[in-house]
Amino acid sequence: MPIALPAQLDEPTVHRGITVIPLYPRRDPEAAYATLADGLRRGVRITETGPDGSVPELVVSNPLDERVLLYDGEELIGAKQNRILNLTVLLAPQSRTPIPVSCVEAGRWRMRSAAFAAPRLTPPARSCGCARRRCWARSRWRAAWPSTRCGMRSPSSRPGAA
Repeated sequence: MPIALPAQLDEPTVHRGITVIPLYPRRDPEAAYATLADGLRRGVRITETGPDGSVPELVVSNPLDERVLLYDGEELIGAKQNRILNLTVLLAPQSRTPIPVSCVEAGRWRMRSAAFAAPRLTPPARSCGCARRRCWARSRWRAAWPSTRCGMRSPSSRPGAA
């Protein structure tokens, strides 16, 4: 009797002794989480850690009854300085979670808004080895800045941008 799998196999591809067999779900997967933009519209709030702030860390309050997915590299606009997320985080429902970030905006350390917003346009993800080797899950702003010299920039940090 054949075994019924929740996925179907496609044609294998062989290259230099390695075989890759694509695996596809039999039905469309359902996302059991909200995205950053959706979560922010529905009450998720990302703020500085306190009145003085902390460059490498922010706090996310998720009042929703569902999980919220924050992707590594997503930009957060506002508060004392624009930042990007250092790793992907799946926030639990009804939670308050510290998150590691890196700054992407040189020179500003003053309150622009009480909470962060998502950018109007999310640029495609870019990778820069020099930033990743230094930052990993915890950042230090001095170690993160070399990444701006090798291609990673905040589109919102230009003069006159949000």
